[in-house]
Amino acid sequence: MRLSTARAIIALLLVGLMAGVAAASPGTIPDPKPASKPTKALSGSIGDRAVEIAKRYLGIKYVYAGASPKQGFDCSGLTMYVYAQLGIKLNHFTGDQFKAGYRIQRNQLKPGDLVFFYGKKVPGHEGIYIGNGEFIHAPHTGDVVKISPMKGHYDSVYSGAVRPYGLGPSIVFPVVGKATYSNTFSSTPKGILPGNDIIAAKKSLVVAAENGTVKFVSKYKEAGCMLVLSGVSGRTFEYLHLNNDVTNRNDNSGKCVAGTAYATGLKNGQKVKAGQIVGYVGDSGVANGTQPHVHFEVHLNGPVNPYPYLNKSQRLMFAVMPGSDFTITVEGDVVSTTATTLTISVGTIHAWPGDLVFKKLNRKLTVNVAAGADIELAGPDLAGAGMVKTTLASAETGQGVSLRTTPAPVSLNALLGKKGALEAFEVILSALP
Repeated sequence: MRLSTARAIIALLLVGLMAGVAAASPGTIPDPKPASKPTKALSGSIGDRAVEIAKRYLGIKYVYAGASPKQGFDCSGLTMYVYAQLGIKLNHFTGDQFKAGYRIQRNQLKPGDLVFFYGKKVPGHEGIYIGNGEFIHAPHTGDVVKISPMKGHYDSVYSGAVRPYGLGPSIVFPVVGKATYSNTFSSTPKGILPGNDIIAAKKSLVVAAENGTVKFVSKYKEAGCMLVLSGVSGRTFEYLHLNNDVTNRNDNSGKCVAGTAYATGLKNGQKVKAGQIVGYVGDSGVANGTQPHVHFEVHLNGPVNPYPYLNKSQRLMFAVMPGSDFTITVEGDVVSTTATTLTISVGTIHAWPGDLVFKKLNRKLTVNVAAGADIELAGPDLAGAGMVKTTLASAETGQGVSLRTTPAPVSLNALLGKKGALEAFEVILSALP
């Protein structure tokens, strides 16, 4: 080999080495390196895959500003490196990652969520939740990437959690009862009303999509009566064209106030819970005279299409006005029973506080039946035969039934009609033919 050729090869090798050094310099995300042993294909959700990847680096030493297995990891370097392999870019700073994606309540944690500690505004530490009350993290100098419990010390310094991918926690569908919607987001003129119309009967109940704080807005002529909900997830929900009619006609004689556009008793700046009544369907603003609807928008660093959120939302079975403990009466037909539960096909629900009636629900509801509950069989002639004491065991499929629930504090699971969230203390079975 000629000397000149050898020098040329050496020069090329040096250029390659320098490029490699530049690629791994601080402030960049190094290309993920394969593990020394063959790894199985990733499976499950994005969060599950993040956990699977993170576990590959157990035992890697902690290094301040480290962001690779070869270099070592600090806490945000580990999370950044893991999610980079899933195509999700995170900045190498806990403060930035705390603002990425969607805020998650502790009871909503799933594997892969980022959990933060030491500081509510700019946390000083973070890791990846792996399930069962544990997380994986790079703790501090002199330690290694490891799994720790979130109880004890870490429980006392817990700051919050973020899901850096997907749609975030499911929302509550904004309207109670029959409603239709379609994906009109892309057909809306850019910058003007970027959302979806939810069509429903005038004055249908409008509810909070998630826990948050409400603000009344009436300064935009196009929007009419508008409500903005700043959600705990970091998302903002906007409800436009709320009701401004006093009668059931299009009289436009009402104002954007509580009791007309907004829920009776609701105050501007008030904190609300998911599923709480916040307003009424209408046709104010540029929607005047059209089919009543709510124009629903979702914002997260700008408007995003509400359609996927609506498709995955949770629909309330009923709603109640804020106040003391609630109770409902339910009319329907028996589907099945156990020794302690009753499942019915619901026709009508009457709810208090609010004296609200919800008809033609066509949904199944399973309630617990309280020990010692009053269970009776209606006689064919109530004035003559009266009521006969009986048990759930005598109920037959298709038999008419009426029940009343035990007064209890309002919960989202109860409003959704989740299994076991309601308890009946009175059950009346219809007379059999």
